[in-house]
Amino acid sequence: MSSEERNMTIKDPKFKITEDLNNKCVTFAKASVNSSADKYARRQQYDVEKIVKDIRNGKLGEEGVYELLSADYPNLSKPDHNIYDKKDKSWAPDLKDPSGIRVAVKSQILNLL
Repeated sequence: MSSEERNMTIKDPKFKITEDLNNKCVTFAKASVNSSADKYARRQQYDVEKIVKDIRNGKLGEEGVYELLSADYPNLSKPDHNIYDKKDKSWAPDLKDPSGIRVAVKSQILNLL
């Protein structure tokens, strides 16, 4: 374990999803769904509405992790909201810092009662 790993502070994983942030992520999801459809089809997933929600949830997760980590890593890359053709998509970690930190974000939205 590196000294940086030993010195990391545990963060409260909660963050606020504002209406503006949600709208930004929904816009991204709707714009990018067509270039991701074949990836979902390989997993027998064809429901475009669900795919849009999945993409939105992923981008919200990236935004939340960025919000929490950027205080400690001010040079952390911001979540990418560019739309890429499927041939130009990257499967590299979502957030990167020049120090070598590379974060791949996986997220899930739970429907709480």
